[in-house]
Amino acid sequence: MSGARIDPAPRQYPAFVSLKRRAIEGHKRVPATCSAADIEAWLLDAALHVPRALDLIDQLAWRLVAAGFPLDRFSVHVGTLHPQLLGFAWNWLRADTISDDEQGAAESLATDAYRRNPLAQVIEHGRTIRVLTANPDDVARYPLVADLAKSGISEYIAMPISGAAYHNAVTLATRRDGGFSEQQRDAMARILKLFALHVERHIALRIADNALAAYLGELAAGKVLSGRIKRGAGEAIRAVIWMSDLRGFTGLTERLGGADMISLLNAYFEEMAGAVLAQGGEVLKFIADG
Repeated sequence: MSGARIDPAPRQYPAFVSLKRRAIEGHKRVPATCSAADIEAWLLDAALHVPRALDLIDQLAWRLVAAGFPLDRFSVHVGTLHPQLLGFAWNWLRADTISDDEQGAAESLATDAYRRNPLAQVIEHGRTIRVLTANPDDVARYPLVADLAKSGISEYIAMPISGAAYHNAVTLATRRDGGFSEQQRDAMARILKLFALHVERHIALRIADNALAAYLGELAAGKVLSGRIKRGAGEAIRAVIWMSDLRGFTGLTERLGGADMISLLNAYFEEMAGAVLAQGGEVLKFIADG
């Protein structure tokens, strides 16, 4: 269930991360006890009918807890086709019973926080990184590990899950003394292989939604994806044709180079379209001297 108000407190996110949705107290919507075999059966059947990735990930995390796995943090990170986004992430914490659906801007790739995060090794090279917060070398190598240690985490694992086009990743962390047992790591790895198929499905849906929304607008995109668009059908909507001019544009084109002109237009459209988007509107098309 998504909260009525998106409020990141007490969680803090960097400027390049946007919080989109939130699920709260998901443990109330899964069995109190289950087994690893029950989770695998769920992934092969009922999980196919969970429509949102946020709810799927939230339910998986709580099922792992119900099966006795000492899981305290769980996250999923996927790439996407979008000129402004690096990808999407879902972060679950056992302590606050919250799962967040986030998107990361492409500029995060240049930040030190990303470059020195174990996830960078997974996303860019497909490596599995396992760190123990009691190990001084791990703390020195990854600043994140020191923060995890402060919250009581003993072991953190970042690992790839299947995906041909992107290095998709999951992270697992525990407060259990000594970290996960070898048996627990093996069992979770088997479960995550099945879960990876769901991740691929949701990536495809998210990419389709992004592409259609970019060219048709979010309202029309949602109708197309849900099969509610029929040939010859129409619908009356409230719309505005907004006409505005960039003063001295002809002279600017003569004085500015191509790259500078593109930067100027991007800034101009950002201001104009941003005012519409901030009020919940959609910008469907830009027309020049039409």
